Amino acid sequence: MEPPGPKATPLSQRELLAIFDADAARAEARYLDLWQKLQRFFEWNRVSNSSDMVQETLARGLSNLQAGKKITAADPASYFFGIAKNLVKEGWKPRRQDQLENQEPSVEAAAFLGLDRAEQRIYLKECLRELSQEDFDLLQAYTEGDAREWGLARGLRPGAVRLRVHRLRKRIEEQVRANIGNAKKM
Repeated sequence: MEPPGPKATPLSQRELLAIFDADAARAEARYLDLWQKLQRFFEWNRVSNSSDMVQETLARGLSNLQAGKKITAADPASYFFGIAKNLVKEGWKPRRQDQLENQEPSVEAAAFLGLDRAEQRIYLKECLRELSQEDFDLLQAYTEGDAREWGLARGLRPGAVRLRVHRLRKRIEEQVRANIGNAKKM
């Protein structure tokens, strides 16, 4: 066993970015590109908190570099994707099957924007009416488990369909937030 050597001095932000490219502007661009690719990786692996997982991946990788580890891969992105794959494995747990007939629906779960169930249905119908017919058909196919067939009929790969569903979900969430903001102003 080797005796512990002197502690390595922490790397600066510039030195950490230099693992991506010697030129600072290109290094920053490659870092942002890696961020986006990791985001898509976690979304494709259906990780619910993909932004948090990207941050954790980068934090682990950069802290490893701070501790003195070296990247042996030709492309630093592959090092971070290895960490990302390990994070997905760490977080994966089989879902527990619950007996639903023995459980009463909770009042907290029913509360959405302070609306009762009938008002929630009306609100949902209003949101769905604002979708284009193609978006509505996609959402319906996705919820019924027919998204793959829907995409194949339109010449889309499954990844493209998932991306469209993701973007559609985000757009609906933004619409809900805007409606909440408008309701609070009144």
